Amino acid sequence: MDQWLLLDLIGATANTPEFHLALEESILESSPEQPLLLMYENPNAVVLGKNQNPWQELNLDYLDKYQIPIYRRISGGGTVFHGPGNLIFSFVEPSKNGLINPMSDYNGVLISALKKLGLSLKEDSRNCLFLDAKKISGNAQALKKGICLSHGTILVQADLGFLEPSIHPEERIAGSKAVSSVRNVVGNLAPDISTDEVLPFSKRIAEEVRKELKAKRIGQEELELDDRFFQRSLEKHRSWDWVFGKTPYFEKKISEISPFSGNGLLKVSGGRLQYARWENLEMEIEKGPAYRSKEFFDLLNDLIQKAN
Repeated sequence: MDQWLLLDLIGATANTPEFHLALEESILESSPEQPLLLMYENPNAVVLGKNQNPWQELNLDYLDKYQIPIYRRISGGGTVFHGPGNLIFSFVEPSKNGLINPMSDYNGVLISALKKLGLSLKEDSRNCLFLDAKKISGNAQALKKGICLSHGTILVQADLGFLEPSIHPEERIAGSKAVSSVRNVVGNLAPDISTDEVLPFSKRIAEEVRKELKAKRIGQEELELDDRFFQRSLEKHRSWDWVFGKTPYFEKKISEISPFSGNGLLKVSGGRLQYARWENLEMEIEKGPAYRSKEFFDLLNDLIQKAN
């Protein structure tokens, strides 16, 4: 069996969420022969699952007010909040049978490592990890060219005051093909340690995981990645077309959008309005305005005025 490698970027404060997302995707793209574990933290950010709807999952006004950026990852699953005190792990390993590797295998490593630190975690049927009935870790997976990415978060001592309101949506979207997040009561792994102790504690977790895997530590410069692919991935993760434009198709009644009322229907694809009906007036729009943008509201007002 090939030896595991550990790339520990915990505390590398210059790195951004889009950097880490692009790094994960680039490692996956490189089809590594040796299994690799990447561990890191991000500044405050919200990360959607690949097949999710930001308008359905997030409080966008709150995120805008506190300048918390939004990203979309390449794996499925639900929305997660990244930030200081939230440790992120990414296991990258060749598929064992041509399918996604069992998440329980990786959770077993985490459970064993944290037990060495005096913490007893339980895994539920959805492969989430709990401490004292509170969820402290969720995960998602992706498979590409026979390589499996299994990544997730561990709430060490995250700011739950930011987390909770960020992922409570401002509106309800009934006619959506997007994957919805499953809500749980969340808690921190080490709520009683001081702020100064969070980084050293996260480093201890990484070291215990390394011991479980018998992994060899490596530096980022030792990765054999395609720099052009990394740069393209970096730009993708920064772009509206990826973050919002990959939103699955959904429908919305105009009466559910303030300040409108009456009988109307909207169809939104790729984050853009493609069809609007108000009373008996219909409008097909090719590459319409972004949902809830100024141009979107201008178009609706124009449609309603024409119908009246």
